[in-house]
Amino acid sequence: MHSETVARLFRLVAQQGEDSLPGFSGDFDAGIPPITRFQSVDDVEQIANNLELASGQGLTGALVEMVGVFYELALNAVEHSQWAAGYYVIRAGSDVVGGVKHTVGIADCGIGIPASLRQNAALADVLNDADAIALATELHVTGTGEAHRGIGLDHVMGVVKNLGGNLTIISAGGSLEVETGGRIIKGNLEGPDRVAGTVAVVTISVPA
Repeated sequence: MHSETVARLFRLVAQQGEDSLPGFSGDFDAGIPPITRFQSVDDVEQIANNLELASGQGLTGALVEMVGVFYELALNAVEHSQWAAGYYVIRAGSDVVGGVKHTVGIADCGIGIPASLRQNAALADVLNDADAIALATELHVTGTGEAHRGIGLDHVMGVVKNLGGNLTIISAGGSLEVETGGRIIKGNLEGPDRVAGTVAVVTISVPA
């Protein structure tokens, strides 16, 4: 089942451009592999630090936000998926209007956002997986029920909307897409389209 989730990550990232290069831009270390595994909060923090360092003087506002997107999505995978590892892809490629398209993809093979959310007794009756994913993107909505948690996906959603990006989240039997302009599309997945875990991909285009 775990190969299905990681394969979905590959497919989603590939849709952002087959000629994409590893890293956010040419300033990044070309040795960053196309897909990398992480296993702990320490791993996530180290990867985020390395991304900032590798950018040198080229860490523009958009890149700062994308490092933050990686951090929040990967941290969610570590803290909530109840699985021992996650995977990430970071890429940059040419945009159709001459800019640069930055992509961050995160996958885990855990219990999924809907099951994680329903651990909160107040949200246990949210039956539709797509609705559960949408709820999880709201501030302070979390499966832990703790008032100070549930910030990560809300932050990611804010970055995507503010920078005119795209977000796709697929988890268990639900999907959520945020299009450029902020339109939100929810969907239900059946059979082989269901994911054993969670896949999230964020894409933002910026001027070259």
